[in-house]
Amino acid sequence: MLDLHDEKNSVQKRKISHARTFAQIDFEVPGKPHGKERTGDDIRTNKDGKQFTSHYTPSKTREYEEYVGWRAKKEMRGQVKTDRPVQVMFHAYFKVPKSWPKWKRELALKGRIEPTVKPDIDNVEKSILDGLNGIVWNDDAQVVKVTKDKFYAESACVRVCVKITGMYPANITKNPAHAATSTQ
Repeated sequence: MLDLHDEKNSVQKRKISHARTFAQIDFEVPGKPHGKERTGDDIRTNKDGKQFTSHYTPSKTREYEEYVGWRAKKEMRGQVKTDRPVQVMFHAYFKVPKSWPKWKRELALKGRIEPTVKPDIDNVEKSILDGLNGIVWNDDAQVVKVTKDKFYAESACVRVCVKITGMYPANITKNPAHAATSTQ
């Protein structure tokens, strides 16, 4: 019989009940890191002749976010998205410009020159997080910690790691310390 008040058994019980939810996924998004672009605005007219402003995500951003989601979904291998808090770590790798002299390329690849280039790292973060909505988690409000870096590399990509923190979400409805014991 499991004692849910015992933290060790409680963790084991959670693992059993969330058996198909990931603990950590790591994946790569090949290609140049793409930052979230500003939404576009259109003035539209409804059937009654009234005008309104419509906001839309630019197609390049939407396509990149869909690609990020596809890469994550492929790595999850059928596991379900989580409703728990998560932390996200990612490294955005930018290709060293071919026009740079050999000495400068070598410094960049050794990490001695950092990519102070567009897109801004916070915009790359937005694209990654929005791309994972509904696939890895329900909403990016579940992301409680982000670690991010930009580097130069031989080829461009973004490497992403998502971990469940092991803590409880703010919308928890029952005190886990007072859960009824069960033999399920």
